[in-house]
Amino acid sequence: MQTSDGGIALAGSSNSYSHDVPGDTDFLVYRLDAAGNKLWRQNYGGAENEPIPGFEGQRLALKATADGGFVLAGSSFSFGPPGMAKIVVYKLDGSGAIQWREILGDFYSDVFGEILEFTD
Repeated sequence: MQTSDGGIALAGSSNSYSHDVPGDTDFLVYRLDAAGNKLWRQNYGGAENEPIPGFEGQRLALKATADGGFVLAGSSFSFGPPGMAKIVVYKLDGSGAIQWREILGDFYSDVFGEILEFTD
């Protein structure tokens, strides 16, 4: 996604940059400037895997916010009962720091689809 300053923000998943368990899959966000230089890279998740987008219908969304930050949303196995996915939403500031995190869903698996519309 292009950012308001002409840069780019990319989201995906990776087990190369896990912050908890080696080989664990976490969400990954890169922020590039308008020339393609890396400004920052940050991973997000918990002790279990954050599913790979596209695997068994999993989705991941990254949207810019009016304050220069981002909303990152996807499904996670880290924050619910063992083996059950929950929807996790992160509000990030412009440098990728977590401002807040919300876990959504009930006892059984809840899978994130997509952000259909996002307005401030």
